[in-house]
Amino acid sequence: MGVPLVSLFYSFFIFLILSSSNITAQTSSTDTDFSCSLNSSLSCDTYVTYRARPPNYFDVGSISDLLEVSRLSIAKATGLASEDTELFPDQLLLVPVKCYCNGSHYFSNVTYQIKKGDSFYSVSIGAFENLTNYHLMQDMNPALDPTNLTVGEEAVFPLFCKCPARSDLEKGLQYLVTYVWQPWDGILTVSNMFGASAGDILAANNCRNFTAAICLPVLIPATINDQVVAVKKTKQASEELAILQKLNHGNLVKLMGVSSDDHGNFFLVYEYAESGSLDQWLFPRSSSISSSSGSEVSLGWSQRLHIALDVANALQYLHEHTQPSIVHGDIRTCSILLDSRFKAKIASFSTAKHATNSMMLKGDVFAFGLVLLELLSGKKAVEAKDEIEGILEVEDNREEKFRRWMDPKLRFYPVDDALNLAAVAKVCTSEKSAERPRMTDIVFNLCFLTQSSFEVYGKSWTSGEADEIVQIVSPVIAR
Repeated sequence: MGVPLVSLFYSFFIFLILSSSNITAQTSSTDTDFSCSLNSSLSCDTYVTYRARPPNYFDVGSISDLLEVSRLSIAKATGLASEDTELFPDQLLLVPVKCYCNGSHYFSNVTYQIKKGDSFYSVSIGAFENLTNYHLMQDMNPALDPTNLTVGEEAVFPLFCKCPARSDLEKGLQYLVTYVWQPWDGILTVSNMFGASAGDILAANNCRNFTAAICLPVLIPATINDQVVAVKKTKQASEELAILQKLNHGNLVKLMGVSSDDHGNFFLVYEYAESGSLDQWLFPRSSSISSSSGSEVSLGWSQRLHIALDVANALQYLHEHTQPSIVHGDIRTCSILLDSRFKAKIASFSTAKHATNSMMLKGDVFAFGLVLLELLSGKKAVEAKDEIEGILEVEDNREEKFRRWMDPKLRFYPVDDALNLAAVAKVCTSEKSAERPRMTDIVFNLCFLTQSSFEVYGKSWTSGEADEIVQIVSPVIAR
């Protein structure tokens, strides 16, 4: 079964109720079968899970060094935005490892340098979080005295792992992920966490009693699809969570999970927007948004129009299709995120709240009008609003003035449709809140404009891919 890696983060909701505890139990045997035979695969690429825990293993670098795996591979497998992404307590990481059959059992061997105060037992339950056990370590390191380890000595620590059998592969299961069962885990919780069926998990672990598996490694059958996520750290999250957990719309950024630490911090895990925020495209702060040839890139007309419609649809959902209605309270270009296909998603729900009257919704409408002005002009809203009011109110040379007001990076657009969109922005930003339209009416108008622009503009100057890609604007100006 295809399982987005980000489903791992659903487990974070558990941490609002139960904080993590140090692993202290260990046994030399397990009902989960990590054995191999002559008919088994000799080796495979697979994964073990590792929880980020302060103070020693609380960043990708330290975990990478411990498990002898590159930082980039951990970041990519876990879906982190970069190797330097700040982790939060008990964040579950996927660590890619090479798994080998030694003739009787599968292991992924890691070399560890003994530190002051170390014992095989303390390292196995501490640094390696019970991914191994001290009996195995004694067997793997016969030359070392487990009661008198010398600082600086190197020991081999065998991590439990397993390669899938042919029957697993035939069912579409790519990996058997090694996961250490936690005190709060249940079969349904873990199956949801990994997106694996409860039946497959039971079968992979010989239908064992998982109550007896606490703090022991088990196998989770899974197919891993890399997906990057974004993590937001905040002190106040209760109201934001209460709202976000009720929302489900394609133009709202999706909350994937949540965790907390002992210092009152909350860590909200969101889907990652590959193209960044809208303000980065309208007001680039550097040359980071450029083509391979060094030319500046910019959002095209149909992209801007579809972004406007996406945001309007999201606000209509919040205002008209939730009970009670929700006021976002922070609609700005920096709180509008764009995915890899430039689909817009509203983020930043820290100021969101339930509306007690219809006039509260008009604040979002005003803010949306300002976003429209920035989409059209490429200027900050305050400047754009003052200028467009003067242009629209005077008929003399209106079109010429309007063209000069429009974003110069926007090379091709139907002027009539752009004027109509500016008129929508103007009424949205009316000083009298009662005069501002409802989002339902705005969505209707934007749908009409989108269709009109496609029919008139999309077919007029290209062979069919009018503006579906980002414009490349050359710095060379024609004379």
